[in-house]
Amino acid sequence: GSLEAAKKASPEEIDRDLGVTEEELARELGLMLQNPSRRDFHRLKGTLVPPVSKSPEHTYGPRKQRTSSSYIRHTGYTYMVEAGTEVKATASGLVVYAERFEGYGRVVIIDHGSSYHSLYAHLDKIEVEAGQKVDRGEKLATSGASGSLEGPKLYFELRHKGLPINPRQWFIRLR
Repeated sequence: GSLEAAKKASPEEIDRDLGVTEEELARELGLMLQNPSRRDFHRLKGTLVPPVSKSPEHTYGPRKQRTSSSYIRHTGYTYMVEAGTEVKATASGLVVYAERFEGYGRVVIIDHGSSYHSLYAHLDKIEVEAGQKVDRGEKLATSGASGSLEGPKLYFELRHKGLPINPRQWFIRLR
């Protein structure tokens, strides 16, 4: 590897990259085939299963950069899991994206109907394909470090009408 590649991205670069990919992602989601499901996904609030069994390291909201005092917009959950961890669908739906996405590594996006999508990023091996229906808890992929600047992790987002929403109330409360 060259020295250039070994150079860490600055927080500003990471910020800019995230900004660009945010817009691209919103645009991509807008263009994706729609899940014709008529069910009201909203009723599933409180029934989603976590994508991995570990608790998230970072939850929804601004996240402090380790290297500086700046905050980056963190519009999902980051799970620090070892590469090879099984990643599961949080709810049933239609896989609409299952390939690399700039800045997110290998990504799976599921359309759950009612304009709700879930996104799973930095995957290693994707085991589903676009157009495939998946059930809640079904294995989608194994986690990895693709597109990650921090090593192996899983990044998860829940989106409504293309915009990220806080997934907290959506997950099953573990008693």
